[in-house]
Amino acid sequence: MKKVKVAIFTAYYNRENDVEESITSLLNQSYDDFIVVAIDDGSTDNTLARLNEMKNDKLIIISKKNSGFVDSMKQTIASIDSDFVAIHGSGDISYPDRIKLQVDILEKHPSVGVVGCHYRNTDLARGITHEYVELSGLIEGRKMLTNLRKKNPLTQGEVMMRRSAYDKVGGYNTLFVFSQDYDLWVRLSKIVDFYILPVVLYERYVRLDGVSGNVNTIAVQQYLASVARLNSLSCSALITVNNLIAKKKDPTLSKRLMRLSIRAIIYEKSYPYSLAKVNVIELGFLGCFINLFLNICRLRVK
Repeated sequence: MKKVKVAIFTAYYNRENDVEESITSLLNQSYDDFIVVAIDDGSTDNTLARLNEMKNDKLIIISKKNSGFVDSMKQTIASIDSDFVAIHGSGDISYPDRIKLQVDILEKHPSVGVVGCHYRNTDLARGITHEYVELSGLIEGRKMLTNLRKKNPLTQGEVMMRRSAYDKVGGYNTLFVFSQDYDLWVRLSKIVDFYILPVVLYERYVRLDGVSGNVNTIAVQQYLASVARLNSLSCSALITVNNLIAKKKDPTLSKRLMRLSIRAIIYEKSYPYSLAKVNVIELGFLGCFINLFLNICRLRVK
């Protein structure tokens, strides 16, 4: 396949009612030199069928066994060559000039490796819409790193990256089943500058079955975000699984993990398996004891 300037990657799992509008927003971009790579991550509904109905030379559809967002994206990004890598959230909408304007920035600013934009966030469960316009313009890497130590100012779906920078830091870290973008921005901020276009070019939707709509996943997401923030203090851009496991005695992370575990017990009907697994990785035998203790508490409360 001929190398393109931009490859836009978007992964779907059981999004049959959202894929057409979402993909169409990408195919209708005003920029021309791009492809859309749509990943069906083992959907059990009609997502793949809906994708296959969309016939377009710029659309590549990949169907695979379910392995989760991060693993799917990491594998697929590695398999398709392009100068720039753009991400698009499942069911979200990219405005027509998004790709063109982001490419312009990357071509004009060699030091920039990540380009975002202002975006509109809609919580479908609560019917609340908010525009995120806090940061704008060129942001030096070290300044972005300072921002990241407080919070993540970017989502994932509105971002375009320089592939050389993405590859240099090792791409997505599959240990981060959630907050993988936070971890990636931290590592990228150590080698490149960021740029946030001061215009709304993206619409993000929070759904009940998404990461941000479930207490179980929020608990793990917030814990891994804490790990990413702690990693921002590291001198290295390469954060490996071994680096993370070596932090198991860190008191800040341990306390954070315990608080999130207790919160999950209070709000969830069943103890989150994914959080239990993180407990064991982070705290070893103590993590096993915490899992057992919290499960007993849950049974007594019920």
